[in-house]
Amino acid sequence: MQTVSAIEENTELYEGLKVSSSPVRNYVHGTLAAHILGRVDIIYQEEYEKLKGEGYGLNSVIGKDGMEKILEKQIKGTDGKKSVSLSVGEDPKVTEVAAVAGNNAMLTIDIDLQKTAEKALKDTIDSIRANSWKKTDNAGSDVGGGSVVVQDVETGEILAMASYPDFDPDNFTRDYTSLSKDKSNPLLNRAISGIYPPGSVFKMLTTIAALEEKVVSDSTIIVDEGVYEYYDQKFNCWTYTENGSTHGPMDAANALKNSCNYYYYEVGKRLGVQKLVEYGKKMNLGQKTGIELEGEVSGVLASEEYKKMNFDEIWYPGDTLQMAIGQSYNLFTPLQLVGYTATIANRGTIYQPYLTKCIRNSATGKIISESAPKVKNKVSISDSTYNAVTLGMRLVSYDGTASSVFGDYPIETCSKTGSAQITGGSANGVFVSYAPYQNPRIAISIVIENAGSGSVTAPIAKAIYNEYFKLNPEASQDIRTKDNSLIS
Repeated sequence: MQTVSAIEENTELYEGLKVSSSPVRNYVHGTLAAHILGRVDIIYQEEYEKLKGEGYGLNSVIGKDGMEKILEKQIKGTDGKKSVSLSVGEDPKVTEVAAVAGNNAMLTIDIDLQKTAEKALKDTIDSIRANSWKKTDNAGSDVGGGSVVVQDVETGEILAMASYPDFDPDNFTRDYTSLSKDKSNPLLNRAISGIYPPGSVFKMLTTIAALEEKVVSDSTIIVDEGVYEYYDQKFNCWTYTENGSTHGPMDAANALKNSCNYYYYEVGKRLGVQKLVEYGKKMNLGQKTGIELEGEVSGVLASEEYKKMNFDEIWYPGDTLQMAIGQSYNLFTPLQLVGYTATIANRGTIYQPYLTKCIRNSATGKIISESAPKVKNKVSISDSTYNAVTLGMRLVSYDGTASSVFGDYPIETCSKTGSAQITGGSANGVFVSYAPYQNPRIAISIVIENAGSGSVTAPIAKAIYNEYFKLNPEASQDIRTKDNSLIS
Protein backbone atom coordinates (compact mmCIF):
# COMPACT_ATOMS: atom_id res chain seq x y z
CA MET A 1 0.00 0.00 0.00
CA GLN A 2 2.97 2.33 0.57
CA THR A 3 3.98 1.89 -3.06
CA VAL A 4 0.40 2.38 -4.26
CA SER A 5 0.12 5.61 -2.27
CA ALA A 6 3.38 6.96 -3.70
CA ILE A 7 2.19 6.35 -7.27
CA GLU A 8 -1.27 7.78 -6.72
CA GLU A 9 0.09 10.92 -5.07
CA ASN A 10 2.68 11.60 -7.78
CA THR A 11 0.93 10.81 -11.02
CA GLU A 12 2.83 13.58 -12.84
CA LEU A 13 6.07 11.73 -12.16
CA TYR A 14 4.76 8.38 -13.37
CA GLU A 15 3.07 9.15 -16.67
CA GLY A 16 1.45 6.10 -18.20
CA LEU A 17 1.55 4.15 -14.95
CA LYS A 18 -1.71 3.38 -13.18
CA VAL A 19 -2.86 1.19 -10.34
CA SER A 20 -5.55 -1.42 -10.85
CA SER A 21 -6.95 -4.09 -8.54
CA SER A 22 -8.14 -7.63 -9.14
CA PRO A 23 -9.87 -10.12 -6.83
CA VAL A 24 -7.88 -12.85 -5.10
CA ARG A 25 -8.99 -15.90 -3.15
CA ASN A 26 -8.92 -15.32 0.60
CA TYR A 27 -9.05 -18.22 3.04
CA VAL A 28 -10.82 -16.40 5.84
CA HIS A 29 -9.77 -18.71 8.68
CA GLY A 30 -6.25 -19.58 7.59
CA THR A 31 -5.56 -23.30 7.84
CA LEU A 32 -9.11 -24.21 8.87
CA ALA A 33 -10.51 -27.03 6.72
CA ALA A 34 -7.50 -26.76 4.40
CA HIS A 35 -7.70 -30.41 3.29
CA ILE A 36 -11.39 -29.99 2.45
CA LEU A 37 -11.18 -26.65 0.66
CA GLY A 38 -7.98 -27.31 -1.29
CA ARG A 39 -6.50 -24.35 -3.18
CA VAL A 40 -6.54 -22.24 -6.34
CA ASP A 41 -3.67 -21.20 -8.60
CA ILE A 42 -2.86 -19.91 -12.09
CA ILE A 43 -4.02 -22.22 -14.85
CA TYR A 44 -1.39 -24.56 -16.31
CA GLN A 45 -0.80 -24.71 -20.04
CA GLU A 46 -2.25 -28.21 -20.34
CA GLU A 47 -5.31 -27.14 -18.35
CA TYR A 48 -5.77 -24.10 -20.57
CA GLU A 49 -5.70 -26.25 -23.70
CA LYS A 50 -8.59 -28.30 -22.32
CA LEU A 51 -10.59 -25.37 -20.92
CA LYS A 52 -10.01 -22.47 -23.32
CA GLY A 53 -13.33 -23.12 -25.00
CA GLU A 54 -15.13 -22.68 -21.68
CA GLY A 55 -14.18 -19.08 -21.06
CA TYR A 56 -10.80 -19.63 -19.42
CA GLY A 57 -7.84 -17.44 -20.31
CA LEU A 58 -4.08 -17.85 -19.95
CA ASN A 59 -4.19 -15.85 -16.72
CA SER A 60 -7.22 -17.57 -15.18
CA VAL A 61 -7.08 -18.77 -11.60
CA ILE A 62 -8.72 -22.17 -11.14
CA GLY A 63 -9.30 -24.75 -8.43
CA LYS A 64 -6.40 -27.18 -8.12
CA ASP A 65 -7.34 -29.41 -5.19
CA GLY A 66 -10.16 -30.19 -2.80
CA MET A 67 -13.60 -28.66 -3.12
CA GLU A 68 -12.05 -25.73 -4.99
CA LYS A 69 -11.41 -28.15 -7.85
CA ILE A 70 -14.60 -30.19 -7.47
CA LEU A 71 -16.83 -27.10 -7.54
CA GLU A 72 -14.72 -25.05 -9.99
CA LYS A 73 -17.23 -24.93 -12.84
CA GLN A 74 -20.16 -24.25 -10.51
CA ILE A 75 -18.62 -21.32 -8.67
CA LYS A 76 -16.59 -19.83 -11.53
CA GLY A 77 -17.65 -16.31 -12.57
CA THR A 78 -17.53 -14.68 -16.01
CA ASP A 79 -14.73 -12.23 -16.76
CA GLY A 80 -15.61 -8.64 -17.58
CA LYS A 81 -14.30 -6.88 -20.72
CA LYS A 82 -13.16 -3.36 -21.52
CA SER A 83 -12.34 -2.13 -24.99
CA VAL A 84 -11.11 1.31 -26.08
CA SER A 85 -11.58 2.59 -29.66
CA LEU A 86 -9.32 5.44 -30.79
CA SER A 87 -9.90 7.56 -33.89
CA VAL A 88 -7.91 10.61 -35.03
CA GLY A 89 -9.50 13.81 -33.82
CA GLU A 90 -12.12 12.02 -31.70
CA ASP A 91 -12.41 11.21 -28.03
CA PRO A 92 -11.71 7.60 -27.07
CA LYS A 93 -14.78 5.34 -27.07
CA VAL A 94 -14.85 2.96 -24.12
CA THR A 95 -17.03 -0.14 -24.09
CA GLU A 96 -17.32 -2.19 -20.91
CA VAL A 97 -19.01 -5.48 -20.07
CA ALA A 98 -19.25 -6.01 -16.32
CA ALA A 99 -17.87 -9.15 -14.73
CA VAL A 100 -20.43 -11.58 -13.33
CA ALA A 101 -19.75 -13.21 -10.00
CA GLY A 102 -19.90 -16.99 -9.82
CA ASN A 103 -22.33 -18.96 -7.71
CA ASN A 104 -21.81 -19.53 -3.99
CA ALA A 105 -21.30 -23.05 -2.67
CA MET A 106 -22.52 -24.03 0.77
CA LEU A 107 -20.84 -27.01 2.40
CA THR A 108 -22.23 -29.39 5.01
CA ILE A 109 -19.34 -28.47 7.32
CA ASP A 110 -20.34 -26.88 10.63
CA ILE A 111 -17.63 -24.25 11.01
CA ASP A 112 -17.69 -24.28 14.83
CA LEU A 113 -17.57 -28.07 14.91
CA GLN A 114 -14.68 -28.00 12.42
CA LYS A 115 -12.77 -25.54 14.60
CA THR A 116 -13.43 -27.65 17.67
CA ALA A 117 -12.32 -30.87 15.97
CA GLU A 118 -9.10 -29.35 14.62
CA LYS A 119 -8.16 -27.72 17.92
CA ALA A 120 -8.97 -30.81 20.00
CA LEU A 121 -7.02 -33.04 17.61
CA LYS A 122 -3.89 -30.87 17.78
CA ASP A 123 -4.15 -30.35 21.54
CA THR A 124 -4.59 -34.08 22.17
CA ILE A 125 -1.60 -35.01 20.01
CA ASP A 126 0.52 -32.44 21.85
CA SER A 127 -0.70 -33.79 25.19
CA ILE A 128 0.06 -37.41 24.26
CA ARG A 129 3.59 -36.44 23.28
CA ALA A 130 4.14 -34.33 26.38
CA ASN A 131 2.92 -37.01 28.78
CA SER A 132 4.49 -40.09 27.16
CA TRP A 133 7.42 -40.00 29.61
CA LYS A 134 5.00 -40.95 32.41
CA LYS A 135 4.49 -44.40 30.86
CA THR A 136 7.00 -47.15 31.49
CA ASP A 137 7.12 -48.06 27.79
CA ASN A 138 7.06 -44.40 26.63
CA ALA A 139 3.94 -45.21 24.59
CA GLY A 140 2.96 -42.17 22.54
CA SER A 141 6.41 -40.58 22.45
CA ASP A 142 6.41 -41.23 18.70
CA VAL A 143 2.86 -39.92 18.19
CA GLY A 144 2.28 -38.72 14.65
CA GLY A 145 -0.63 -37.20 12.76
CA GLY A 146 -4.29 -37.92 13.04
CA SER A 147 -7.78 -37.43 11.74
CA VAL A 148 -11.31 -36.78 13.01
CA VAL A 149 -14.54 -37.17 11.03
CA VAL A 150 -18.04 -36.23 12.24
CA GLN A 151 -21.11 -37.42 10.33
CA ASP A 152 -24.86 -36.89 10.64
CA VAL A 153 -26.19 -40.43 11.16
CA GLU A 154 -29.52 -39.71 9.43
CA THR A 155 -28.31 -37.92 6.29
CA GLY A 156 -24.66 -38.78 5.61
CA GLU A 157 -23.64 -35.10 5.80
CA ILE A 158 -20.04 -34.60 6.89
CA LEU A 159 -20.16 -32.03 9.69
CA ALA A 160 -16.42 -31.89 10.32
CA MET A 161 -13.34 -33.47 8.77
CA ALA A 162 -9.99 -32.70 10.33
CA SER A 163 -6.54 -33.91 9.31
CA TYR A 164 -3.38 -33.01 11.23
CA PRO A 165 -0.83 -31.69 10.48
CA ASP A 166 -2.29 -29.23 7.99
CA PHE A 167 -1.12 -26.40 5.72
CA ASP A 168 -2.01 -22.83 4.79
CA PRO A 169 -3.79 -22.68 1.39
CA ASP A 170 -2.86 -18.99 1.00
CA ASN A 171 0.85 -19.89 1.06
CA PHE A 172 0.70 -23.30 -0.60
CA THR A 173 2.79 -22.36 -3.65
CA ARG A 174 5.39 -20.56 -1.56
CA ASP A 175 5.65 -23.41 0.94
CA TYR A 176 5.23 -26.35 -1.44
CA THR A 177 8.85 -27.52 -1.39
CA SER A 178 9.06 -27.66 2.38
CA LEU A 179 5.55 -29.16 2.68
CA SER A 180 6.33 -31.92 0.18
CA LYS A 181 9.54 -32.84 2.02
CA ASP A 182 8.00 -32.76 5.51
CA LYS A 183 8.06 -36.31 6.92
CA SER A 184 4.86 -35.66 8.87
CA ASN A 185 3.08 -35.42 5.49
CA PRO A 186 0.90 -32.34 6.06
CA LEU A 187 -0.46 -32.51 2.50
CA LEU A 188 -2.09 -35.91 3.13
CA ASN A 189 -5.79 -35.77 3.92
CA ARG A 190 -5.70 -38.58 6.43
CA ALA A 191 -9.51 -38.71 6.63
CA ILE A 192 -9.82 -40.13 3.12
CA SER A 193 -6.27 -41.14 2.15
CA GLY A 194 -4.89 -42.51 5.42
CA ILE A 195 -5.52 -46.24 6.01
CA TYR A 196 -5.25 -47.78 9.47
CA PRO A 197 -5.87 -51.10 11.25
CA PRO A 198 -9.20 -50.75 13.07
CA GLY A 199 -8.18 -52.64 16.19
CA SER A 200 -11.02 -53.49 18.53
CA VAL A 201 -13.55 -51.16 16.90
CA PHE A 202 -13.96 -54.02 14.40
CA LYS A 203 -15.53 -56.11 17.18
CA MET A 204 -18.95 -54.54 16.63
CA LEU A 205 -18.94 -55.99 13.12
CA THR A 206 -17.90 -59.41 14.46
CA THR A 207 -20.72 -59.22 17.01
CA ILE A 208 -23.32 -58.23 14.41
CA ALA A 209 -22.24 -61.01 12.07
CA ALA A 210 -22.26 -63.61 14.86
CA LEU A 211 -25.70 -62.63 16.16
CA GLU A 212 -27.31 -62.29 12.73
CA GLU A 213 -25.85 -65.61 11.59
CA LYS A 214 -26.97 -67.16 14.90
CA VAL A 215 -23.65 -68.73 15.78
CA VAL A 216 -24.32 -67.18 19.21
CA SER A 217 -27.27 -65.35 20.75
CA ASP A 218 -27.17 -62.16 22.77
CA SER A 219 -27.32 -64.28 25.94
CA THR A 220 -24.78 -66.97 24.96
CA ILE A 221 -22.08 -67.20 27.61
CA ILE A 222 -18.45 -67.84 26.61
CA VAL A 223 -16.05 -68.14 29.53
CA ASP A 224 -12.74 -66.34 29.09
CA GLU A 225 -10.01 -68.75 30.20
CA GLY A 226 -7.17 -66.37 29.37
CA VAL A 227 -5.46 -68.48 26.68
CA TYR A 228 -7.41 -69.70 23.65
CA GLU A 229 -5.96 -72.81 22.04
CA TYR A 230 -6.67 -73.52 18.39
CA TYR A 231 -4.79 -75.86 16.01
CA ASP A 232 -1.86 -76.14 18.41
CA GLN A 233 -1.62 -72.35 18.60
CA LYS A 234 -2.22 -70.21 21.64
CA PHE A 235 -3.97 -66.82 21.51
CA ASN A 236 -4.04 -64.70 24.65
CA CYS A 237 -6.80 -62.41 25.76
CA TRP A 238 -5.30 -58.96 26.30
CA THR A 239 -6.11 -58.95 30.02
CA TYR A 240 -4.27 -62.24 30.49
CA THR A 241 -1.21 -60.85 28.69
CA GLU A 242 -1.22 -57.65 30.73
CA ASN A 243 -2.46 -58.81 34.13
CA GLY A 244 -2.52 -62.60 34.13
CA SER A 245 -6.29 -62.41 34.71
CA THR A 246 -9.42 -63.29 32.72
CA HIS A 247 -12.79 -61.67 32.09
CA GLY A 248 -14.70 -64.77 33.17
CA PRO A 249 -18.19 -65.43 31.72
CA MET A 250 -18.98 -63.07 28.83
CA ASP A 251 -22.16 -62.39 26.84
CA ALA A 252 -22.23 -60.23 23.69
CA ALA A 253 -22.71 -56.84 25.36
CA ASN A 254 -20.12 -57.41 28.06
CA ALA A 255 -17.64 -58.86 25.60
CA LEU A 256 -17.82 -55.53 23.77
CA LYS A 257 -17.59 -53.55 26.98
CA ASN A 258 -14.46 -55.45 28.08
CA SER A 259 -13.14 -55.95 24.54
CA CYS A 260 -12.64 -59.61 25.44
CA ASN A 261 -10.40 -61.18 22.83
CA TYR A 262 -11.13 -64.70 24.07
CA TYR A 263 -14.85 -64.25 23.34
CA TYR A 264 -14.10 -63.03 19.82
CA TYR A 265 -11.62 -65.82 19.11
CA GLU A 266 -14.40 -68.33 19.75
CA VAL A 267 -16.98 -66.32 17.83
CA GLY A 268 -14.54 -65.88 14.92
CA LYS A 269 -13.93 -69.62 14.79
CA ARG A 270 -17.67 -70.30 14.65
CA LEU A 271 -18.30 -67.65 12.00
CA GLY A 272 -15.43 -68.33 9.60
CA VAL A 273 -13.62 -65.82 7.45
CA GLN A 274 -16.19 -65.69 4.64
CA LYS A 275 -18.92 -64.38 6.93
CA LEU A 276 -16.59 -61.71 8.34
CA VAL A 277 -15.76 -60.64 4.80
CA GLU A 278 -19.44 -60.68 3.82
CA TYR A 279 -20.42 -58.35 6.65
CA GLY A 280 -17.39 -56.17 6.12
CA LYS A 281 -18.48 -55.59 2.53
CA LYS A 282 -22.04 -54.86 3.67
CA MET A 283 -20.63 -52.17 5.96
CA ASN A 284 -18.66 -50.63 3.07
CA LEU A 285 -15.33 -51.33 4.78
CA GLY A 286 -12.33 -51.58 2.48
CA GLN A 287 -14.29 -49.74 -0.25
CA LYS A 288 -14.34 -46.13 -1.38
CA THR A 289 -17.30 -44.19 -0.05
CA GLY A 290 -17.64 -42.00 -3.13
CA ILE A 291 -17.30 -38.68 -1.31
CA GLU A 292 -16.70 -35.72 -3.66
CA LEU A 293 -13.03 -35.21 -2.78
CA GLU A 294 -10.27 -36.61 -4.98
CA GLY A 295 -7.63 -38.84 -3.42
CA GLU A 296 -9.91 -41.21 -1.53
CA VAL A 297 -8.43 -44.70 -1.17
CA SER A 298 -10.30 -47.96 -0.75
CA GLY A 299 -8.24 -49.49 2.04
CA VAL A 300 -8.24 -53.23 2.64
CA LEU A 301 -10.78 -55.71 3.91
CA ALA A 302 -8.80 -58.80 4.89
CA SER A 303 -9.68 -62.01 3.04
CA GLU A 304 -8.23 -65.25 1.76
CA GLU A 305 -8.02 -63.74 -1.73
CA TYR A 306 -6.21 -60.63 -0.53
CA LYS A 307 -3.55 -62.64 1.33
CA LYS A 308 -2.98 -64.95 -1.62
CA MET A 309 -2.77 -62.11 -4.15
CA ASN A 310 -0.48 -59.86 -2.11
CA PHE A 311 1.64 -62.30 -0.13
CA ASP A 312 1.22 -65.54 -2.07
CA GLU A 313 0.27 -67.29 1.16
CA ILE A 314 -2.70 -69.37 2.20
CA TRP A 315 -5.18 -68.23 4.83
CA TYR A 316 -4.67 -70.02 8.14
CA PRO A 317 -7.35 -70.64 10.78
CA GLY A 318 -5.44 -68.34 13.11
CA ASP A 319 -5.86 -65.52 10.59
CA THR A 320 -9.61 -65.70 11.09
CA LEU A 321 -9.20 -65.34 14.84
CA GLN A 322 -6.96 -62.31 14.38
CA MET A 323 -9.43 -60.76 11.94
CA ALA A 324 -12.28 -61.26 14.42
CA ILE A 325 -10.54 -59.00 16.98
CA GLY A 326 -9.66 -56.33 14.40
CA GLN A 327 -6.10 -57.26 13.54
CA SER A 328 -5.01 -59.21 10.41
CA TYR A 329 -4.75 -57.19 7.16
CA ASN A 330 -7.68 -54.83 7.68
CA LEU A 331 -6.90 -51.20 6.80
CA PHE A 332 -9.68 -48.62 6.78
CA THR A 333 -9.93 -44.85 6.39
CA PRO A 334 -11.39 -42.66 9.17
CA LEU A 335 -14.20 -41.80 6.74
CA GLN A 336 -15.08 -45.49 6.38
CA LEU A 337 -14.98 -45.91 10.16
CA VAL A 338 -17.40 -43.03 10.79
CA GLY A 339 -19.79 -44.42 8.18
CA TYR A 340 -19.58 -47.85 9.82
CA THR A 341 -20.35 -46.29 13.21
CA ALA A 342 -23.25 -44.25 11.81
CA THR A 343 -24.67 -47.42 10.22
CA ILE A 344 -24.70 -49.14 13.61
CA ALA A 345 -26.28 -46.06 15.21
CA ASN A 346 -29.16 -45.83 12.71
CA ARG A 347 -29.85 -49.58 12.66
CA GLY A 348 -28.33 -50.49 9.34
CA THR A 349 -28.69 -47.69 6.78
CA ILE A 350 -25.53 -46.72 4.90
CA TYR A 351 -25.77 -43.16 3.62
CA GLN A 352 -23.61 -41.67 0.91
CA PRO A 353 -21.30 -39.19 2.69
CA TYR A 354 -21.23 -35.75 1.09
CA LEU A 355 -19.80 -32.26 1.57
CA THR A 356 -21.80 -30.09 -0.87
CA LYS A 357 -25.02 -28.90 0.72
CA CYS A 358 -26.20 -26.57 -2.04
CA ILE A 359 -25.23 -24.09 -4.76
CA ARG A 360 -26.79 -20.60 -4.61
CA ASN A 361 -26.94 -17.74 -7.08
CA SER A 362 -24.61 -15.11 -5.62
CA ALA A 363 -26.86 -12.21 -6.65
CA THR A 364 -30.29 -13.52 -5.65
CA GLY A 365 -29.46 -16.18 -3.09
CA LYS A 366 -31.73 -18.61 -4.95
CA ILE A 367 -30.81 -22.28 -4.62
CA ILE A 368 -29.70 -23.65 -7.99
CA SER A 369 -28.96 -27.19 -6.86
CA GLU A 370 -29.22 -28.97 -3.54
CA SER A 371 -27.89 -32.28 -2.25
CA ALA A 372 -30.23 -34.77 -0.65
CA PRO A 373 -29.51 -37.81 1.53
CA LYS A 374 -28.81 -40.89 -0.56
CA VAL A 375 -29.04 -44.44 0.75
CA LYS A 376 -26.23 -46.63 -0.61
CA ASN A 377 -27.10 -49.85 1.13
CA LYS A 378 -29.01 -51.38 4.01
CA VAL A 379 -27.69 -53.94 6.43
CA SER A 380 -30.20 -56.20 8.14
CA ILE A 381 -29.79 -55.76 11.90
CA SER A 382 -32.45 -57.33 14.12
CA ASP A 383 -33.68 -55.59 17.24
CA SER A 384 -31.94 -58.09 19.53
CA THR A 385 -28.64 -57.63 17.68
CA TYR A 386 -28.96 -53.85 17.71
CA ASN A 387 -29.77 -53.82 21.41
CA ALA A 388 -26.84 -56.06 22.33
CA VAL A 389 -24.28 -54.13 20.27
CA THR A 390 -25.45 -50.67 21.30
CA LEU A 391 -25.66 -51.73 24.95
CA GLY A 392 -22.08 -52.96 24.72
CA MET A 393 -20.99 -49.62 23.25
CA ARG A 394 -22.96 -47.75 25.90
CA LEU A 395 -21.15 -49.77 28.60
CA VAL A 396 -17.78 -48.83 27.06
CA SER A 397 -18.66 -45.17 27.67
CA TYR A 398 -20.33 -45.66 31.03
CA ASP A 399 -18.18 -48.28 32.71
CA GLY A 400 -15.47 -49.36 30.28
CA THR A 401 -12.35 -48.01 28.58
CA ALA A 402 -13.95 -44.62 27.84
CA SER A 403 -15.58 -44.16 31.25
CA SER A 404 -12.89 -41.79 32.53
CA VAL A 405 -14.14 -39.32 29.90
CA PHE A 406 -17.82 -40.25 29.52
CA GLY A 407 -18.76 -42.07 32.76
CA ASP A 408 -20.67 -39.10 34.17
CA TYR A 409 -21.27 -37.23 30.92
CA PRO A 410 -24.75 -35.61 30.72
CA ILE A 411 -25.36 -37.00 27.21
CA GLU A 412 -25.51 -40.79 26.96
CA THR A 413 -22.79 -41.76 24.48
CA CYS A 414 -21.89 -45.09 22.88
CA SER A 415 -18.23 -45.78 22.13
CA LYS A 416 -15.54 -48.27 21.30
CA THR A 417 -11.81 -47.86 21.76
CA GLY A 418 -9.15 -49.61 19.75
CA SER A 419 -5.40 -49.98 20.15
CA ALA A 420 -4.13 -51.23 16.82
CA GLN A 421 -0.67 -52.77 17.06
CA ILE A 422 1.77 -51.75 14.36
CA THR A 423 5.33 -52.73 13.58
CA GLY A 424 8.09 -50.57 15.00
CA GLY A 425 6.12 -48.06 17.03
CA SER A 426 3.44 -47.31 19.60
CA ALA A 427 -0.04 -48.62 18.84
CA ASN A 428 -2.37 -46.42 16.85
CA GLY A 429 -5.23 -44.99 18.87
CA VAL A 430 -8.66 -45.59 17.30
CA PHE A 431 -11.95 -44.37 18.74
CA VAL A 432 -15.50 -44.41 17.39
CA SER A 433 -18.59 -43.05 19.06
CA TYR A 434 -22.13 -41.82 18.54
CA ALA A 435 -24.71 -39.95 20.61
CA PRO A 436 -27.24 -39.85 22.06
CA TYR A 437 -27.68 -43.53 22.91
CA GLN A 438 -31.46 -43.66 22.45
CA ASN A 439 -31.80 -41.12 19.63
CA PRO A 440 -28.51 -41.01 17.68
CA ARG A 441 -27.71 -37.80 15.81
CA ILE A 442 -23.99 -37.75 15.10
CA ALA A 443 -21.18 -40.28 14.78
CA ILE A 444 -17.47 -39.64 15.30
CA SER A 445 -14.33 -41.50 14.24
CA ILE A 446 -10.85 -40.63 15.49
CA VAL A 447 -7.47 -42.08 14.54
CA ILE A 448 -4.17 -40.86 15.97
CA GLU A 449 -1.00 -42.48 14.70
CA ASN A 450 1.19 -44.00 17.45
CA ALA A 451 -1.01 -42.62 20.22
CA GLY A 452 -0.38 -45.68 22.38
CA SER A 453 -4.06 -46.54 22.97
CA GLY A 454 -7.53 -45.66 21.80
CA SER A 455 -8.76 -44.32 25.13
CA VAL A 456 -6.36 -41.34 25.05
CA THR A 457 -8.19 -40.01 21.98
CA ALA A 458 -11.61 -39.90 23.69
CA PRO A 459 -11.25 -36.27 24.91
CA ILE A 460 -11.49 -35.19 21.26
CA ALA A 461 -14.96 -36.74 21.02
CA LYS A 462 -15.95 -35.05 24.27
CA ALA A 463 -14.94 -31.64 22.91
CA ILE A 464 -16.98 -32.29 19.76
CA TYR A 465 -20.05 -33.38 21.73
CA ASN A 466 -19.71 -30.32 24.00
CA GLU A 467 -19.84 -28.09 20.93
CA TYR A 468 -22.55 -30.00 19.09
CA PHE A 469 -24.88 -30.16 22.10
CA LYS A 470 -23.80 -26.68 23.30
CA LEU A 471 -22.90 -28.01 26.75
CA ASN A 472 -20.10 -25.58 27.49
CA PRO A 473 -20.90 -22.27 25.79
CA GLU A 474 -18.46 -20.19 27.84
CA ALA A 475 -15.47 -22.38 27.01
CA SER A 476 -16.48 -22.43 23.35
CA GLN A 477 -16.98 -18.69 23.03
CA ASP A 478 -13.51 -18.12 21.63
CA ILE A 479 -14.10 -20.80 18.99
CA ARG A 480 -17.53 -19.87 17.68
CA THR A 481 -17.86 -17.39 14.89
CA LYS A 482 -20.65 -15.29 13.43
CA ASP A 483 -19.04 -15.42 9.98
CA ASN A 484 -19.56 -18.85 8.49
CA SER A 485 -17.66 -18.07 5.30
CA LEU A 486 -14.63 -20.29 4.77
CA ILE A 487 -13.38 -18.48 1.65
CA SER A 488 -14.03 -15.15 -0.05
